[in-house]
Amino acid sequence: SVGFRIFTQRPLPDPELVRAYGAFATAPVADAMHRMCAMTPDVRLLSDPVGTMSGVALTVKARPGDSLMIHKALNMAEEGDVLIVSGGESGRSLMGELMFRYAASKKLAGIVVDGPIRDADCLRGFPLPVYASGFTPGGPYREGPGEINVPVVCCGQSVEPGDIILGDLDGVIVGGGLLGGLLVLALLHALADVLHGLAESGADLREVLGPEDDQDDDKDDDELGNAKTKNFHNAYLLIGAVACLHCLLRFAEYPRTL
Repeated sequence: SVGFRIFTQRPLPDPELVRAYGAFATAPVADAMHRMCAMTPDVRLLSDPVGTMSGVALTVKARPGDSLMIHKALNMAEEGDVLIVSGGESGRSLMGELMFRYAASKKLAGIVVDGPIRDADCLRGFPLPVYASGFTPGGPYREGPGEINVPVVCCGQSVEPGDIILGDLDGVIVGGGLLGGLLVLALLHALADVLHGLAESGADLREVLGPEDDQDDDKDDDELGNAKTKNFHNAYLLIGAVACLHCLLRFAEYPRTL
């Protein structure tokens, strides 16, 4: 059910953490989060931004096909917010050109709508990331009810107010809150260090993952390969520990939705 509720406060991650996320594409972040954070491909990028969308979730739970609370949320929105809208209806657009330009003027980081939008022409070359399921000329109701800054489900993902949201041409992922975000960021840097080490050492990936039995002819080469393998396996164990801790912390956030 949808009521009339507006929460003006939400937990916010450090802006530096949000900016750090923006240095990564969605694919490696999704891998670091056990491939459980991506929105469905029903939502796709419909504008022409440059780079990665990285911001903080400002959530709207709308009545299907109704935009009243989206207007209110835009008035509340701050620089760096990503407007997350649930409550789409296939025959009614929830947002259009005036709302997109207003959001851009307030320097929002992006918009994600679980449903269609309209005014497709204005999004050609438009720098604000706008994600939606498609276009329809049919307009919305403006009667309510609706809720702002409450937990929502958008395109198959649970989103909490203040979650870090990342988007690019591949789609949109939900990065979680402050503690989970810090751990995923640490995991991404650890993965980057491992890949850098592989490149610097010239190690064969098949060798790192497990040398084959027929590679035992040269003892010196075996010892060097085994040392490399041990070092990289230790790094992977550390990465796995960080990932498990992130999952536990992400799970601990769920009671906020009850």
